[in-house]
Amino acid sequence: MGDKLKANALGKAGAVLGAACALLLTLLGNAGIYRGAMSMAQQWHMFYTPTAIGTITGMVEGAILGFLGGYAIAWLYNKFA
Repeated sequence: MGDKLKANALGKAGAVLGAACALLLTLLGNAGIYRGAMSMAQQWHMFYTPTAIGTITGMVEGAILGFLGGYAIAWLYNKFA
């Protein structure tokens, strides 16, 4: 095998995806679609609410969690592959 994942790059991709999902969830939730998912996100995430400030803080939280998750996955893959 020998191929290694770039942990920083996968972390950044996870950060962008996490932030985009928080924004998309708010937009769709306020449009009347996925209201249940939006209320679950409010329960699961400390800083997310469907307001402007809550969306921004949710995006920051999603970016941090996405980066840490992507980085950890790549680190584990490189460690054991």
